[in-house]
Amino acid sequence: MGWQHINLVISIACLGCFTATDLRKKQFVSSPAQYKSPTEATMKISEQALTDKAKKYLKDVYGEDTVSMTVLENDVENGDGDMSVECTVLIAGEESDWFKEFTFKNGQVTNMTWQMK
Repeated sequence: MGWQHINLVISIACLGCFTATDLRKKQFVSSPAQYKSPTEATMKISEQALTDKAKKYLKDVYGEDTVSMTVLENDVENGDGDMSVECTVLIAGEESDWFKEFTFKNGQVTNMTWQMK
C-alpha cells in the first residue's frame, strides 16, 4: 500500500470528524458556518451596494421609489449591522421625507425602522 492510498484513507476517515476543510491552509473547522475562504473573510460590502439593497427593499416591501438617499451613519461590518439614512421617497405620486434605519444580516436587509422628518 502506497503513501497516497494511506493518505486517502486518513482523509476519508477525517471527513466524519470535520464538515469543512481549507486544504490550502490545512485548517480544520467544525461547522460550515465557521468556514470562510480568504476572500469571504476580508470581503467588505461597499456603501453603494448597501444603499442599493436598501432602495430595493423599499421598492419590494413598501412600493416606494427612492428619490434621494443620504447615508448618515454606517455601522455595517462584514454584512452585519445598521445603516441610518435620510431619504425622500415617492409613493402614489407623492414625495415624503424620512429618517430610516436598515438592519443588515449577511449583506441583506432584515429590518427597517423609520421616522418622518
